[in-house]
Amino acid sequence: MIIKINKYSFRQAFIDAGKTTQFSYVGLQNLFDWFELCEDGMDLDIELDVVGICCEFTEYEDLDEFHNEY
Repeated sequence: MIIKINKYSFRQAFIDAGKTTQFSYVGLQNLFDWFELCEDGMDLDIELDVVGICCEFTEYEDLDEFHNEY
């Protein structure tokens, strides 16, 4: 069973899961856009898994922070 969501619903899912500090507003918008591009480009449906997304993705403050991690 598939339910299509929009950016608002995507962000709301993170709020409902208590993950409000995991990503910024802009970060969530960019993640949503990326997932939509993946769905369109691969002709598949992606299941929204907030905890899985939080485990797989990290938002850095800047490029220096990224370089310090790696």
